[in-house]
Amino acid sequence: MLGSVSESVGSVAEMIHSVVSATEEQSVTVREITDALEQVSRLSQDTRVSAEGSHEASLGLRDVAIKLERSVDGFDLAFFGAVPAGDAIKMNQSFRPLADFVSKVLGQPIQLRLGHDYDDAIRDIGEGQALVSYQTPTTYLEARERYGVEPIVVPLAGGQPFYQCSIVVREDSGITSLAELAGRAFAFGDPKSCGTKAMPEAMLREAGVRIDDLATHGFVGSHDSVAHAVVNKNYDAGGLMHSIAEGYVKDGLRILSTSANIPQFPVCVSPKLPAELREKLQRALIETRDPKILGALGKKVTGFAKISDSDYDPIRTMKRALGI
Repeated sequence: MLGSVSESVGSVAEMIHSVVSATEEQSVTVREITDALEQVSRLSQDTRVSAEGSHEASLGLRDVAIKLERSVDGFDLAFFGAVPAGDAIKMNQSFRPLADFVSKVLGQPIQLRLGHDYDDAIRDIGEGQALVSYQTPTTYLEARERYGVEPIVVPLAGGQPFYQCSIVVREDSGITSLAELAGRAFAFGDPKSCGTKAMPEAMLREAGVRIDDLATHGFVGSHDSVAHAVVNKNYDAGGLMHSIAEGYVKDGLRILSTSANIPQFPVCVSPKLPAELREKLQRALIETRDPKILGALGKKVTGFAKISDSDYDPIRTMKRALGI
Protein backbone atom coordinates (compact mmCIF):
# COMPACT_ATOMS: atom_id res chain seq x y z
CA MET A 1 0.00 0.00 0.00
CA LEU A 2 2.81 2.42 0.95
CA GLY A 3 4.56 1.61 -2.33
CA SER A 4 1.37 2.40 -4.24
CA VAL A 5 0.98 5.74 -2.44
CA SER A 6 4.63 6.62 -3.13
CA GLU A 7 4.26 5.80 -6.83
CA SER A 8 1.07 7.88 -7.02
CA VAL A 9 2.76 10.86 -5.37
CA GLY A 10 5.68 10.46 -7.77
CA SER A 11 3.31 10.50 -10.74
CA VAL A 12 1.65 13.66 -9.42
CA ALA A 13 5.05 15.26 -8.91
CA GLU A 14 6.04 14.52 -12.52
CA MET A 15 2.75 15.91 -13.84
CA ILE A 16 3.17 19.09 -11.79
CA HIS A 17 6.77 19.44 -12.97
CA SER A 18 5.59 19.14 -16.58
CA VAL A 19 3.15 21.99 -15.95
CA VAL A 20 5.97 24.08 -14.44
CA SER A 21 8.18 23.45 -17.48
CA ALA A 22 5.40 24.28 -19.89
CA THR A 23 4.54 27.54 -18.12
CA GLU A 24 8.20 28.54 -17.94
CA GLU A 25 8.56 28.00 -21.70
CA GLN A 26 5.34 29.94 -22.26
CA SER A 27 6.69 32.79 -20.12
CA VAL A 28 9.93 32.93 -22.13
CA THR A 29 8.04 32.87 -25.42
CA VAL A 30 5.63 35.62 -24.41
CA ARG A 31 8.54 37.73 -23.12
CA GLU A 32 10.28 37.38 -26.50
CA ILE A 33 7.09 38.40 -28.29
CA THR A 34 6.73 41.42 -26.01
CA ASP A 35 10.34 42.50 -26.57
CA ALA A 36 9.86 42.19 -30.32
CA LEU A 37 6.67 44.28 -30.21
CA GLU A 38 8.44 47.03 -28.29
CA GLN A 39 10.79 47.45 -31.24
CA VAL A 40 8.00 47.96 -33.76
CA SER A 41 6.93 51.55 -33.19
CA ARG A 42 3.99 51.48 -35.59
CA LEU A 43 2.08 48.95 -33.48
CA SER A 44 -0.56 50.38 -31.17
CA GLN A 45 -0.07 50.87 -27.43
CA ASP A 46 -3.01 48.49 -26.86
CA THR A 47 -1.15 45.69 -28.65
CA ARG A 48 1.93 46.15 -26.50
CA VAL A 49 -0.13 46.35 -23.30
CA SER A 50 -1.93 43.15 -24.27
CA ALA A 51 1.38 41.36 -24.79
CA GLU A 52 2.68 42.62 -21.43
CA GLY A 53 -0.53 41.36 -19.79
CA SER A 54 -0.06 37.92 -21.30
CA HIS A 55 3.49 37.82 -20.00
CA GLU A 56 2.41 38.73 -16.46
CA ALA A 57 -0.35 36.09 -16.57
CA SER A 58 2.10 33.40 -17.68
CA LEU A 59 4.44 34.32 -14.82
CA GLY A 60 1.54 34.00 -12.37
CA LEU A 61 0.64 30.56 -13.69
CA ARG A 62 4.26 29.48 -13.45
CA ASP A 63 4.46 30.61 -9.81
CA VAL A 64 1.34 28.63 -8.92
CA ALA A 65 2.76 25.53 -10.61
CA ILE A 66 6.05 25.90 -8.72
CA LYS A 67 4.20 26.12 -5.40
CA LEU A 68 2.28 22.96 -6.26
CA GLU A 69 5.53 21.19 -7.14
CA ARG A 70 7.17 22.20 -3.86
CA SER A 71 4.11 21.03 -1.91
CA VAL A 72 4.92 17.38 -2.72
CA ASP A 73 8.57 17.66 -1.60
CA GLY A 74 7.64 16.48 1.88
CA PHE A 75 6.87 12.97 0.60
CA ASP A 76 10.58 12.01 0.54
CA LEU A 77 10.74 11.52 -3.23
CA ALA A 78 14.04 10.97 -5.02
CA PHE A 79 14.89 12.90 -8.18
CA PHE A 80 17.22 12.98 -11.16
CA GLY A 81 17.96 16.69 -11.35
CA ALA A 82 19.36 18.84 -14.16
CA VAL A 83 20.30 22.42 -14.83
CA PRO A 84 17.83 24.08 -17.24
CA ALA A 85 20.43 24.50 -20.00
CA GLY A 86 18.00 24.16 -22.91
CA ASP A 87 14.33 24.19 -23.86
CA ALA A 88 12.58 22.90 -20.71
CA ILE A 89 9.89 20.90 -22.52
CA LYS A 90 12.42 19.22 -24.83
CA MET A 91 14.72 18.45 -21.90
CA ASN A 92 11.89 16.85 -19.95
CA GLN A 93 11.19 14.58 -22.91
CA SER A 94 14.79 13.70 -23.78
CA PHE A 95 16.01 13.12 -20.21
CA ARG A 96 13.21 10.73 -19.24
CA PRO A 97 14.95 7.55 -20.58
CA LEU A 98 18.09 8.50 -18.64
CA ALA A 99 16.12 9.11 -15.44
CA ASP A 100 14.33 5.76 -15.91
CA PHE A 101 17.70 4.04 -16.40
CA VAL A 102 19.05 5.57 -13.19
CA SER A 103 15.90 4.44 -11.37
CA LYS A 104 16.43 0.87 -12.56
CA VAL A 105 20.11 0.82 -11.58
CA LEU A 106 19.49 2.26 -8.10
CA GLY A 107 16.47 0.03 -7.54
CA GLN A 108 14.12 2.81 -6.47
CA PRO A 109 11.68 5.24 -8.11
CA ILE A 110 13.49 8.29 -9.44
CA GLN A 111 11.49 11.25 -10.76
CA LEU A 112 12.87 13.74 -13.26
CA ARG A 113 13.12 17.37 -12.17
CA LEU A 114 14.78 20.27 -13.99
CA GLY A 115 15.81 23.18 -11.81
CA HIS A 116 13.80 26.34 -12.39
CA ASP A 117 17.16 28.08 -12.58
CA TYR A 118 20.78 27.07 -11.99
CA ASP A 119 20.63 27.89 -8.26
CA ASP A 120 17.61 25.62 -7.90
CA ALA A 121 19.45 22.72 -9.56
CA ILE A 122 22.41 23.21 -7.22
CA ARG A 123 20.15 23.15 -4.15
CA ASP A 124 18.33 20.03 -5.35
CA ILE A 125 21.52 17.95 -5.57
CA GLY A 126 23.18 19.56 -2.56
CA GLU A 127 20.28 19.13 -0.17
CA GLY A 128 19.53 15.61 -1.38
CA GLN A 129 16.18 16.01 -3.17
CA ALA A 130 18.11 14.95 -6.27
CA LEU A 131 20.30 11.89 -5.73
CA VAL A 132 21.78 12.30 -9.21
CA SER A 133 22.07 15.48 -11.27
CA TYR A 134 23.35 16.79 -14.59
CA GLN A 135 25.33 19.97 -13.85
CA THR A 136 27.42 22.49 -15.75
CA PRO A 137 31.14 22.72 -14.95
CA THR A 138 30.61 25.92 -12.93
CA THR A 139 27.47 24.78 -11.07
CA TYR A 140 29.21 21.50 -10.26
CA LEU A 141 32.10 23.41 -8.68
CA GLU A 142 29.69 25.44 -6.56
CA ALA A 143 27.76 22.32 -5.54
CA ARG A 144 31.08 20.65 -4.69
CA GLU A 145 32.20 23.55 -2.53
CA ARG A 146 28.88 23.99 -0.73
CA TYR A 147 27.72 20.40 -0.37
CA GLY A 148 30.49 17.95 -1.25
CA VAL A 149 28.80 16.71 -4.43
CA GLU A 150 30.79 14.14 -6.45
CA PRO A 151 31.13 13.89 -10.27
CA ILE A 152 31.00 10.34 -11.61
CA VAL A 153 30.85 10.50 -15.42
CA VAL A 154 30.73 12.90 -18.36
CA PRO A 155 29.14 12.32 -21.77
CA LEU A 156 31.45 11.74 -24.72
CA ALA A 157 30.37 13.96 -27.60
CA GLY A 158 31.87 12.51 -30.76
CA GLY A 159 34.08 10.47 -28.47
CA GLN A 160 35.47 13.53 -26.68
CA PRO A 161 34.90 14.54 -23.01
CA PHE A 162 34.71 18.26 -23.70
CA TYR A 163 32.60 20.90 -25.43
CA GLN A 164 33.08 24.46 -26.66
CA CYS A 165 31.34 27.78 -26.29
CA SER A 166 30.70 30.30 -29.06
CA ILE A 167 29.95 33.99 -29.21
CA VAL A 168 27.37 34.69 -31.90
CA VAL A 169 26.02 37.68 -33.80
CA ARG A 170 23.45 38.05 -36.56
CA GLU A 171 24.65 37.31 -40.05
CA ASP A 172 23.74 40.84 -41.18
CA SER A 173 25.30 42.60 -38.16
CA GLY A 174 28.54 43.67 -39.85
CA ILE A 175 30.46 42.71 -36.68
CA THR A 176 33.69 40.87 -37.54
CA SER A 177 35.63 40.71 -34.25
CA LEU A 178 35.08 40.38 -30.51
CA ALA A 179 36.68 43.80 -29.98
CA GLU A 180 33.80 45.37 -31.92
CA LEU A 181 31.36 44.21 -29.21
CA ALA A 182 32.43 47.12 -26.99
CA GLY A 183 29.46 49.49 -26.89
CA ARG A 184 27.05 46.72 -27.93
CA ALA A 185 24.28 44.82 -26.14
CA PHE A 186 25.27 41.31 -25.05
CA ALA A 187 23.05 38.38 -24.01
CA PHE A 188 24.28 36.01 -21.32
CA GLY A 189 22.28 33.00 -20.20
CA ASP A 190 22.32 32.31 -16.47
CA PRO A 191 24.73 34.10 -14.09
CA LYS A 192 26.00 30.70 -12.85
CA SER A 193 26.42 29.11 -16.29
CA CYS A 194 29.80 28.19 -17.70
CA GLY A 195 28.84 28.17 -21.38
CA THR A 196 26.53 31.21 -21.34
CA LYS A 197 28.31 33.41 -18.76
CA ALA A 198 31.79 32.50 -17.47
CA MET A 199 33.36 31.39 -20.74
CA PRO A 200 31.83 34.14 -22.93
CA GLU A 201 32.97 36.73 -20.38
CA ALA A 202 36.49 35.23 -20.42
CA MET A 203 36.51 35.35 -24.23
CA LEU A 204 35.44 39.00 -24.21
CA ARG A 205 38.13 39.89 -21.67
CA GLU A 206 40.80 38.21 -23.76
CA ALA A 207 39.71 40.49 -26.61
CA GLY A 208 39.96 43.54 -24.37
CA VAL A 209 36.23 43.93 -23.73
CA ARG A 210 35.08 44.01 -20.11
CA ILE A 211 31.48 43.91 -18.90
CA ASP A 212 31.56 47.66 -18.26
CA ASP A 213 32.60 48.24 -21.88
CA LEU A 214 29.30 46.82 -23.15
CA ALA A 215 26.40 49.18 -23.79
CA THR A 216 24.21 46.81 -21.82
CA HIS A 217 23.95 43.13 -20.98
CA GLY A 218 21.22 40.82 -19.76
CA PHE A 219 20.60 37.31 -18.50
CA VAL A 220 18.00 35.57 -20.63
CA GLY A 221 18.07 31.98 -19.31
CA SER A 222 19.00 28.94 -21.38
CA HIS A 223 21.39 28.49 -24.31
CA ASP A 224 18.40 28.44 -26.67
CA SER A 225 17.12 31.68 -25.14
CA VAL A 226 20.45 33.36 -25.88
CA ALA A 227 20.17 32.31 -29.52
CA HIS A 228 16.58 33.59 -29.73
CA ALA A 229 17.55 36.91 -28.12
CA VAL A 230 20.18 37.57 -30.79
CA VAL A 231 18.09 36.27 -33.71
CA ASN A 232 15.17 38.48 -32.59
CA LYS A 233 17.46 41.55 -32.41
CA ASN A 234 16.99 42.05 -28.67
CA TYR A 235 20.79 41.88 -28.31
CA ASP A 236 23.68 42.36 -30.71
CA ALA A 237 25.59 39.28 -29.56
CA GLY A 238 25.47 36.44 -27.06
CA GLY A 239 27.36 33.46 -25.70
CA LEU A 240 26.21 29.85 -25.75
CA MET A 241 27.28 26.26 -26.34
CA HIS A 242 28.85 25.82 -29.78
CA SER A 243 26.75 22.77 -30.68
CA ILE A 244 23.55 24.70 -29.96
CA ALA A 245 24.77 27.78 -31.83
CA GLU A 246 25.34 25.66 -34.93
CA GLY A 247 21.64 24.79 -34.95
CA TYR A 248 20.68 28.46 -35.29
CA VAL A 249 22.94 29.34 -38.23
CA LYS A 250 20.02 28.56 -40.53
CA ASP A 251 17.99 31.19 -38.62
CA GLY A 252 20.48 33.96 -39.29
CA LEU A 253 23.11 33.56 -36.57
CA ARG A 254 26.82 33.74 -37.35
CA ILE A 255 29.47 32.24 -35.08
CA LEU A 256 31.94 35.03 -34.37
CA SER A 257 34.40 33.16 -32.14
CA THR A 258 34.72 29.75 -30.48
CA SER A 259 36.39 28.93 -27.17
CA ALA A 260 39.04 26.42 -26.21
CA ASN A 261 37.86 23.01 -24.98
CA ILE A 262 35.80 22.93 -21.77
CA PRO A 263 35.33 19.78 -19.64
CA GLN A 264 31.88 18.34 -20.32
CA PHE A 265 28.84 18.71 -18.07
CA PRO A 266 29.28 16.11 -15.30
CA VAL A 267 26.67 13.68 -14.02
CA CYS A 268 26.98 14.14 -10.25
CA VAL A 269 25.74 12.30 -7.18
CA SER A 270 24.58 13.56 -3.82
CA PRO A 271 26.63 12.82 -0.68
CA LYS A 272 23.48 11.03 0.52
CA LEU A 273 23.90 8.30 -2.12
CA PRO A 274 25.78 5.33 -0.59
CA ALA A 275 29.21 4.58 -2.04
CA GLU A 276 28.20 1.15 -3.36
CA LEU A 277 25.29 2.64 -5.30
CA ARG A 278 27.48 5.46 -6.59
CA GLU A 279 29.98 2.95 -7.97
CA LYS A 280 27.21 0.75 -9.37
CA LEU A 281 25.67 3.71 -11.21
CA GLN A 282 29.05 4.84 -12.54
CA ARG A 283 29.76 1.37 -13.99
CA ALA A 284 26.29 1.10 -15.51
CA LEU A 285 26.54 4.48 -17.23
CA ILE A 286 30.00 3.73 -18.63
CA GLU A 287 28.81 0.37 -19.97
CA THR A 288 25.53 1.50 -21.53
CA ARG A 289 25.25 1.92 -25.30
CA ASP A 290 21.49 2.51 -25.41
CA PRO A 291 20.94 5.37 -27.91
CA LYS A 292 17.84 6.61 -26.06
CA ILE A 293 19.80 7.00 -22.84
CA LEU A 294 22.82 8.58 -24.53
CA GLY A 295 20.56 10.77 -26.67
CA ALA A 296 19.35 12.60 -23.57
CA LEU A 297 22.63 14.51 -23.57
CA GLY A 298 22.93 15.23 -27.28
CA LYS A 299 22.73 13.66 -30.72
CA LYS A 300 26.51 13.18 -30.92
CA VAL A 301 26.93 11.48 -27.52
CA THR A 302 28.44 8.02 -27.93
CA GLY A 303 28.98 7.01 -24.31
CA PHE A 304 30.11 8.06 -20.84
CA ALA A 305 33.59 8.30 -19.33
CA LYS A 306 34.80 8.49 -15.75
CA ILE A 307 35.58 11.99 -14.48
CA SER A 308 37.24 13.37 -11.36
CA ASP A 309 37.15 16.67 -9.52
CA SER A 310 40.68 17.64 -10.64
CA ASP A 311 39.53 17.64 -14.28
CA TYR A 312 37.70 20.89 -13.49
CA ASP A 313 40.77 22.74 -12.14
CA PRO A 314 41.02 24.88 -15.33
CA ILE A 315 37.45 26.08 -14.71
CA ARG A 316 38.39 26.95 -11.13
CA THR A 317 41.29 29.01 -12.48
CA MET A 318 39.00 30.80 -14.94
CA LYS A 319 36.46 31.59 -12.19
CA ARG A 320 39.17 33.10 -9.98
CA ALA A 321 40.42 35.24 -12.87
CA LEU A 322 36.88 36.53 -13.42
CA GLY A 323 36.28 37.06 -9.71
CA ILE A 324 33.27 34.74 -9.60
